[in-house]
Amino acid sequence: MSNRINQDELNLEGPWHTRSREYANAIPQKLKGFMVYTALLNCYAREKDVEKAVATFKKLTDIGVMRSPLVFNILMYLYFQTDGEVVADWNTYCVAADGCLKAGIMEMAMTMLKKLEGQITEKTKSIAFDTLLKLYARKGNKDEVYRIWKSDEKRDKIYNKGYMSMISSLLMLDDIEAAEMMFKKWESRGLSYYFRVPNILINAYCRNNLLEKAGSLIDHAMMKGSEPSADAWYSLASGYLEVEAMKKAILVCPGWKPIKETLASCLDHLEGKGDQNKAEEFIELLRTENIFSPVAHNRLRTYIKGLKSQSDGLL
Repeated sequence: MSNRINQDELNLEGPWHTRSREYANAIPQKLKGFMVYTALLNCYAREKDVEKAVATFKKLTDIGVMRSPLVFNILMYLYFQTDGEVVADWNTYCVAADGCLKAGIMEMAMTMLKKLEGQITEKTKSIAFDTLLKLYARKGNKDEVYRIWKSDEKRDKIYNKGYMSMISSLLMLDDIEAAEMMFKKWESRGLSYYFRVPNILINAYCRNNLLEKAGSLIDHAMMKGSEPSADAWYSLASGYLEVEAMKKAILVCPGWKPIKETLASCLDHLEGKGDQNKAEEFIELLRTENIFSPVAHNRLRTYIKGLKSQSDGLL
C-alpha cells in the first residue's frame, strides 16, 4: 500500500462503506491518525458494531487526537441507532464517559455515566461502582460521588478497595478533610489494616506539604502493625527535600536504602535549584548515616561535579 492515504476511499457512503472499513483497516498502524480512526468509527457505527466502535473511540482518546465534536456525534448516533437492539455493557459506557471527560464534553459525559449506571449487574457492581466514583470525581461532581457511595453503602458491605476508591475520589475533588473523615470511618470498621488505604492520604499530605501529618499517619499505621511501603518513605523524604529539610529527608526512613531512581530524583531536585553546597551536604549525610559505601560516596561527589555519565552505576 502507498504511504498516501486516499481520503475518498475513507469516506464512501451507503453500501460502499464496508469498502472504506477494509481500506482503513489495511492502512499501516504508523499512518493511522484522527482521519483514519474517525472513518473506522463511522463505519462501525453504520454497522451497529458497538464493541468495535467503542474500541476505536478508546484508541482516539489514547493517542490524544480528540479534536472534533464529530467523533462524539458519531458515537451518539450509534447509541441512538442501537437503542433497543444492541445493549452495550457498563464497560462500553465507561470508555465513552472517560473519553468525553478527557475531551471536556461534560454534558455527553454525564449521559454516558447515567447509561453506565443502568448497566451494572450483580457480577460487575464492585468494579463498576469504584469506576463511577472516580469518573464523577473527575467531572468535579461531589454530590454524585456521595450519591454513588451511599447507594453502594446501602446495598453491600464495603471493604478496603471501596474505601480506597472513595478516599481517592474525595482527594480528586481537593477535599482533604472529607478524605480524612472517610479514612476514620474505614478505621472504625475494623477491617484488616491494609497500608494502601492510609498511603493514599500520606501521598496527598506530602503533595500538599503537610509533612507532619504524613509522618504522624505513618507512625499511626506502624502502631497498628502495618508495614509502610517504600513509596510512603519516598514521598515523605521527597517532601522534606522540597522544603530543604535535608537531614530529616535522610533520617525519616531508618534502614531504608534508596533505589537509583529515588536518588537521581533527589539529586536532580538539588541540581535544578543550582545549589551545589546543598548537594554536597546531601551526599555527606548519605555517608554519615551509612546509607552508601565509601566507593558510592565518591561516585556521588563525582556526579555533583558534573560527570553525570557516572550516575548510572551508582548503586
